[in-house]
Amino acid sequence: MKQAEIEKHLGAQLNVPSLPKVIERIRDLLGGPGASMVEVGRAVAQDPPLTARLLRSVNSPHYGLAEPILSPEHAASVAGFRGLENLLLRAPVFSGPISLGLGRFDVRTLWRHSILTARVAAELTRVAAGANGLEPDDMHVCGLLADIGHFVMFDRMGEAWVDVYERAEAEDVGIDVLEREVFGFTHNDLGAMMAKRWALPETIVRATRFHDNENGLAELDALPAIVLVADRIVHCIERGSWKSFQDRTPAACLERLDVEPTELEALGARAAETKIVL
Repeated sequence: MKQAEIEKHLGAQLNVPSLPKVIERIRDLLGGPGASMVEVGRAVAQDPPLTARLLRSVNSPHYGLAEPILSPEHAASVAGFRGLENLLLRAPVFSGPISLGLGRFDVRTLWRHSILTARVAAELTRVAAGANGLEPDDMHVCGLLADIGHFVMFDRMGEAWVDVYERAEAEDVGIDVLEREVFGFTHNDLGAMMAKRWALPETIVRATRFHDNENGLAELDALPAIVLVADRIVHCIERGSWKSFQDRTPAACLERLDVEPTELEALGARAAETKIVL
Protein backbone atom coordinates (compact mmCIF):
# COMPACT_ATOMS: atom_id res chain seq x y z
CA MET A 1 0.00 0.00 0.00
CA LYS A 2 2.80 2.42 0.90
CA GLN A 3 4.54 1.69 -2.39
CA ALA A 4 1.31 2.47 -4.24
CA GLU A 5 1.02 5.80 -2.40
CA ILE A 6 4.66 6.61 -3.13
CA GLU A 7 4.31 5.87 -6.84
CA LYS A 8 1.05 7.85 -6.96
CA HIS A 9 2.85 10.97 -5.74
CA LEU A 10 6.35 10.44 -7.13
CA GLY A 11 6.14 7.99 -10.02
CA ALA A 12 7.86 4.63 -10.33
CA GLN A 13 11.32 5.96 -11.31
CA LEU A 14 13.02 7.59 -8.33
CA ASN A 15 16.21 9.60 -8.83
CA VAL A 16 18.07 11.43 -6.08
CA PRO A 17 19.50 14.73 -7.33
CA SER A 18 22.85 16.04 -6.10
CA LEU A 19 24.19 19.54 -5.57
CA PRO A 20 25.98 20.88 -8.68
CA LYS A 21 28.79 22.40 -6.59
CA VAL A 22 29.62 19.05 -5.03
CA ILE A 23 29.74 17.38 -8.44
CA GLU A 24 32.06 20.16 -9.69
CA ARG A 25 34.32 19.78 -6.65
CA ILE A 26 34.72 16.04 -7.23
CA ARG A 27 35.41 16.56 -10.93
CA ASP A 28 38.11 19.07 -10.01
CA LEU A 29 39.67 16.55 -7.63
CA LEU A 30 39.62 13.79 -10.24
CA GLY A 31 41.13 16.10 -12.82
CA GLY A 32 43.82 17.48 -10.55
CA PRO A 33 47.30 16.11 -9.92
CA GLY A 34 47.79 13.47 -7.25
CA ALA A 35 44.18 13.19 -6.07
CA SER A 36 43.76 10.37 -3.55
CA MET A 37 40.68 8.17 -3.44
CA VAL A 38 40.34 8.93 0.27
CA GLU A 39 40.09 12.63 -0.53
CA VAL A 40 37.60 11.97 -3.32
CA GLY A 41 35.57 9.70 -1.05
CA ARG A 42 35.37 12.42 1.58
CA ALA A 43 34.12 14.84 -1.06
CA VAL A 44 31.47 12.31 -2.14
CA ALA A 45 30.36 12.07 1.51
CA GLN A 46 29.39 15.75 1.36
CA ASP A 47 26.49 14.72 -0.87
CA PRO A 48 24.12 12.04 0.54
CA PRO A 49 22.47 11.31 -2.84
CA LEU A 50 25.83 10.78 -4.54
CA THR A 51 26.99 8.61 -1.63
CA ALA A 52 23.92 6.43 -2.07
CA ARG A 53 24.58 6.10 -5.81
CA LEU A 54 28.24 5.21 -5.23
CA LEU A 55 27.35 2.56 -2.62
CA ARG A 56 24.70 1.19 -4.96
CA SER A 57 27.31 0.88 -7.70
CA VAL A 58 30.12 -0.79 -5.77
CA ASN A 59 27.79 -3.16 -3.92
CA SER A 60 26.27 -4.37 -7.20
CA PRO A 61 27.13 -7.82 -8.62
CA HIS A 62 29.38 -6.07 -11.16
CA TYR A 63 32.10 -5.68 -8.53
CA GLY A 64 31.56 -9.08 -6.93
CA LEU A 65 32.49 -8.02 -3.39
CA ALA A 66 32.42 -10.63 -0.65
CA GLU A 67 31.15 -8.11 1.94
CA PRO A 68 29.04 -4.97 1.48
CA ILE A 69 30.82 -1.60 1.66
CA LEU A 70 29.49 1.34 3.65
CA SER A 71 32.49 3.68 3.62
CA PRO A 72 32.48 6.31 0.81
CA GLU A 73 36.29 6.38 0.94
CA HIS A 74 36.52 2.61 0.50
CA ALA A 75 33.80 2.70 -2.17
CA ALA A 76 35.71 5.39 -4.10
CA SER A 77 38.82 3.21 -4.07
CA VAL A 78 36.85 0.25 -5.40
CA ALA A 79 35.17 2.30 -8.14
CA GLY A 80 38.43 3.95 -9.23
CA PHE A 81 38.77 7.00 -11.44
CA ARG A 82 36.83 5.58 -14.37
CA GLY A 83 33.98 4.34 -12.21
CA LEU A 84 33.71 7.69 -10.45
CA GLU A 85 33.78 9.62 -13.71
CA ASN A 86 30.97 7.45 -15.07
CA LEU A 87 29.02 7.96 -11.85
CA LEU A 88 29.32 11.73 -12.13
CA LEU A 89 28.20 11.67 -15.77
CA ARG A 90 25.01 9.85 -14.80
CA ALA A 91 24.27 11.74 -11.59
CA PRO A 92 21.13 13.92 -11.74
CA VAL A 93 21.53 17.39 -10.21
CA PHE A 94 19.14 19.99 -8.87
CA SER A 95 18.29 22.48 -11.61
CA GLY A 96 15.59 24.88 -12.65
CA PRO A 97 13.68 27.48 -10.63
CA ILE A 98 13.64 25.47 -7.38
CA SER A 99 17.29 24.42 -7.58
CA LEU A 100 18.12 26.02 -4.23
CA GLY A 101 14.76 26.24 -2.57
CA LEU A 102 11.21 27.49 -2.35
CA GLY A 103 10.23 30.53 -0.35
CA ARG A 104 12.26 30.59 2.84
CA PHE A 105 13.34 26.97 2.44
CA ASP A 106 16.89 26.37 1.21
CA VAL A 107 17.53 22.87 -0.10
CA ARG A 108 21.05 22.99 1.32
CA THR A 109 19.38 22.67 4.72
CA LEU A 110 18.87 18.98 3.90
CA TRP A 111 22.57 18.53 3.11
CA ARG A 112 23.77 20.28 6.25
CA HIS A 113 21.37 18.33 8.44
CA SER A 114 22.41 14.98 6.97
CA ILE A 115 26.15 15.73 7.12
CA LEU A 116 25.93 16.90 10.72
CA THR A 117 23.74 13.94 11.72
CA ALA A 118 26.35 11.63 10.23
CA ARG A 119 29.14 13.22 12.26
CA VAL A 120 27.13 13.16 15.49
CA ALA A 121 26.10 9.53 14.91
CA ALA A 122 29.73 8.50 14.49
CA GLU A 123 30.83 10.29 17.65
CA LEU A 124 27.85 9.00 19.61
CA THR A 125 28.79 5.45 18.60
CA ARG A 126 32.23 6.00 20.19
CA VAL A 127 30.86 7.18 23.55
CA ALA A 128 27.66 5.12 23.97
CA ALA A 129 28.17 2.02 26.09
CA GLY A 130 25.13 0.44 24.43
CA ALA A 131 26.48 0.78 20.89
CA ASN A 132 27.07 -2.98 20.94
CA GLY A 133 30.10 -3.16 18.67
CA LEU A 134 28.70 -0.87 15.97
CA GLU A 135 31.43 0.87 13.98
CA PRO A 136 31.56 4.70 13.97
CA ASP A 137 32.34 4.79 10.22
CA ASP A 138 29.32 2.62 9.45
CA MET A 139 27.08 4.76 11.65
CA HIS A 140 28.41 7.86 9.92
CA VAL A 141 26.98 6.57 6.63
CA CYS A 142 23.73 5.47 8.29
CA GLY A 143 23.29 8.99 9.66
CA LEU A 144 24.18 10.50 6.31
CA LEU A 145 21.56 8.49 4.41
CA ALA A 146 18.82 8.24 7.04
CA ASP A 147 16.82 11.12 5.52
CA ILE A 148 17.51 10.31 1.87
CA GLY A 149 13.75 10.24 1.25
CA HIS A 150 13.57 13.96 1.98
CA PHE A 151 15.77 14.77 -1.01
CA VAL A 152 13.43 12.96 -3.39
CA MET A 153 10.28 14.40 -1.81
CA PHE A 154 11.57 17.94 -2.19
CA ASP A 155 12.67 17.32 -5.77
CA ARG A 156 9.41 15.70 -6.85
CA MET A 157 6.81 17.41 -4.65
CA GLY A 158 8.30 20.87 -4.25
CA GLU A 159 5.99 23.29 -2.49
CA ALA A 160 3.66 20.60 -1.14
CA TRP A 161 6.52 18.98 0.78
CA VAL A 162 8.05 22.32 1.84
CA ASP A 163 4.67 23.26 3.38
CA VAL A 164 4.78 20.07 5.45
CA TYR A 165 8.42 20.69 6.42
CA GLU A 166 7.70 24.24 7.59
CA ARG A 167 4.57 23.16 9.43
CA ALA A 168 6.54 20.49 11.31
CA GLU A 169 9.11 23.11 12.34
CA ALA A 170 6.45 25.62 13.42
CA GLU A 171 4.46 23.05 15.42
CA ASP A 172 7.56 21.25 16.75
CA VAL A 173 6.27 17.82 15.71
CA GLY A 174 7.96 15.01 13.85
CA ILE A 175 7.80 15.57 10.12
CA ASP A 176 7.10 11.87 9.61
CA VAL A 177 3.77 12.32 11.43
CA LEU A 178 2.68 15.10 9.09
CA GLU A 179 4.01 13.33 5.99
CA ARG A 180 1.86 10.31 6.75
CA GLU A 181 -1.13 12.54 7.45
CA VAL A 182 -0.80 14.53 4.22
CA PHE A 183 0.74 12.08 1.73
CA GLY A 184 0.00 8.63 3.15
CA PHE A 185 3.69 7.73 3.48
CA THR A 186 6.82 9.13 5.12
CA HIS A 187 10.38 9.89 4.06
CA ASN A 188 11.31 6.80 6.09
CA ASP A 189 9.03 4.59 3.98
CA LEU A 190 10.47 6.11 0.82
CA GLY A 191 14.11 5.93 1.96
CA ALA A 192 13.84 2.29 3.00
CA MET A 193 12.10 1.38 -0.26
CA MET A 194 14.89 3.05 -2.23
CA ALA A 195 17.62 1.43 -0.14
CA LYS A 196 16.09 -2.00 -0.76
CA ARG A 197 15.54 -1.32 -4.45
CA TRP A 198 19.16 -0.22 -4.80
CA ALA A 199 20.38 -3.27 -2.81
CA LEU A 200 22.17 -1.06 -0.28
CA PRO A 201 23.48 -2.74 2.89
CA GLU A 202 20.80 -3.81 5.36
CA THR A 203 22.18 -1.44 8.00
CA ILE A 204 21.19 1.51 5.80
CA VAL A 205 17.71 0.05 5.27
CA ARG A 206 17.26 -0.19 9.06
CA ALA A 207 18.55 3.33 9.61
CA THR A 208 16.24 4.87 7.01
CA ARG A 209 13.19 2.86 8.03
CA PHE A 210 13.26 3.01 11.82
CA HIS A 211 15.26 6.06 12.94
CA ASP A 212 12.04 7.90 13.86
CA ASN A 213 11.10 4.99 16.15
CA GLU A 214 8.10 3.63 14.27
CA ASN A 215 6.52 0.82 16.29
CA GLY A 216 9.13 1.44 19.01
CA LEU A 217 11.82 -0.42 17.08
CA ALA A 218 14.53 2.17 17.72
CA GLU A 219 14.09 1.42 21.42
CA LEU A 220 15.07 -2.21 20.74
CA ASP A 221 17.83 -1.74 18.17
CA ALA A 222 20.94 0.34 18.90
CA LEU A 223 21.51 1.16 15.22
CA PRO A 224 18.36 3.25 14.59
CA ALA A 225 18.54 4.49 18.19
CA ILE A 226 21.92 6.10 17.50
CA VAL A 227 20.62 7.77 14.34
CA LEU A 228 17.47 8.93 16.15
CA VAL A 229 19.44 10.52 19.00
CA ALA A 230 21.92 12.09 16.57
CA ASP A 231 19.05 13.50 14.53
CA ARG A 232 17.42 15.00 17.64
CA ILE A 233 20.72 16.57 18.71
CA VAL A 234 21.11 18.18 15.29
CA HIS A 235 17.56 19.52 15.40
CA CYS A 236 18.39 21.19 18.73
CA ILE A 237 21.53 22.70 17.19
CA GLU A 238 19.52 24.03 14.25
CA ARG A 239 16.97 25.61 16.55
CA GLY A 240 19.57 26.97 18.94
CA SER A 241 17.86 25.36 21.93
CA TRP A 242 18.25 22.14 23.90
CA LYS A 243 14.76 22.40 25.42
CA SER A 244 12.98 20.04 23.01
CA PHE A 245 15.54 17.24 23.26
CA GLN A 246 13.93 15.38 26.18
CA ASP A 247 10.41 15.79 24.77
CA ARG A 248 11.36 14.58 21.29
CA THR A 249 13.75 11.77 22.29
CA PRO A 250 12.26 8.51 23.67
CA ALA A 251 13.74 7.79 27.09
CA ALA A 252 13.96 4.10 26.15
CA CYS A 253 16.38 4.96 23.31
CA LEU A 254 18.67 6.80 25.71
CA GLU A 255 18.49 3.88 28.12
CA ARG A 256 19.25 1.49 25.25
CA LEU A 257 22.39 3.43 24.35
CA ASP A 258 23.47 3.90 27.98
CA VAL A 259 24.98 7.35 27.56
CA GLU A 260 25.08 10.13 30.13
CA PRO A 261 23.01 13.30 29.46
CA THR A 262 26.09 15.43 30.12
CA GLU A 263 27.92 13.51 27.39
CA LEU A 264 25.11 14.21 24.95
CA GLU A 265 25.16 17.91 25.72
CA ALA A 266 28.92 18.03 25.30
CA LEU A 267 28.60 16.20 21.99
CA GLY A 268 25.96 18.69 20.89
CA ALA A 269 28.15 21.63 21.88
CA ARG A 270 31.04 20.28 19.82
CA ALA A 271 28.78 19.60 16.84
CA ALA A 272 27.36 23.14 17.02
CA GLU A 273 30.84 24.47 16.26
CA THR A 274 31.11 22.44 13.05
CA LYS A 275 31.31 24.52 9.89
CA ILE A 276 29.77 23.04 6.74
CA VAL A 277 30.25 24.95 3.50
CA LEU A 278 28.19 23.91 0.46
